Amino acid sequence: MECVAITLPDRLEYVEQLTQDINMDITIFNALSGLSFLDNYLGFKHVLQSEMITAGMIGCLESHIHILKESNKNVLIFEDDCEFVSNSKEFYPLDFDILCLGTNENVEFQYLENNKHYLQVFRFWGTHALLLRQNAVKAVLDTYEKYKNLKIFLPADWLYSYAIKEHNLRAYAPMNPKQYFKQKSGLISSVNGKVR
Repeated sequence: MECVAITLPDRLEYVEQLTQDINMDITIFNALSGLSFLDNYLGFKHVLQSEMITAGMIGCLESHIHILKESNKNVLIFEDDCEFVSNSKEFYPLDFDILCLGTNENVEFQYLENNKHYLQVFRFWGTHALLLRQNAVKAVLDTYEKYKNLKIFLPADWLYSYAIKEHNLRAYAPMNPKQYFKQKSGLISSVNGKVR
């Protein structure tokens, strides 16, 4: 399994702390600047017609895509504002395609029989800790290309959610989406400019 963290230069210390907390080697991926990709998204519409496409959204999406394109095995992707919360024995609960280890909210989900720890998720907000198997990597990349050709912009969390639904991926998350990893509070989001 590869373990990669999307990192802004001024947040390297957070990834170093995460590496110590989870006792795993994490490859640093320097976050791509959305400003470099603005021309690629001329004429695109955000999937939510009322939303503007920001350089931060583009940079986040393109960073995820770059990692997925380079991946040749299962991959655990962290974002640099990710903070370790707990190490639980239910860490790998099910046969999964995507495991949401750190998101902000489970938006569309269903409860599982005989499992009081996890939900099957179809849509979620936030992408600060995701584990993908190779079949899910391919599905996400296929979904990215499909909507790119339609000139519809899917932010990273929307992209994963669309891939889950369109490719019938088995995606799971803990009932508390911040059980294992959460976003570090007090930081300014590079995606929307708001304080977390």
